[in-house]
Amino acid sequence: MNLDPANPKPKWKGEYTEQIRSDYQIADPAPANAGSCVSKTGKWSRIDHAFVSKAIRVESSNYVAKQGRHVYAGGKGQLSDHSVLVLDISP
Repeated sequence: MNLDPANPKPKWKGEYTEQIRSDYQIADPAPANAGSCVSKTGKWSRIDHAFVSKAIRVESSNYVAKQGRHVYAGGKGQLSDHSVLVLDISP
């Protein structure tokens, strides 16, 4: 959806925004200054999120840009411009 849920003035509004907020919880990784996508200039943004049913508990959510020798985003030899979004959930 290409938006940061912490942005007080999202680029889009309307019925989808209201439906998402009423029907789902947003698994928004911490820390709030972490990034999910890196631009060609090296600037990080938080545009990747998981919309999860309110019936499921989100224990944690994290962006993983690097793990061991693997660089998913934000470094030399990166596999993508997006980090991996990892969720730990329970019923």
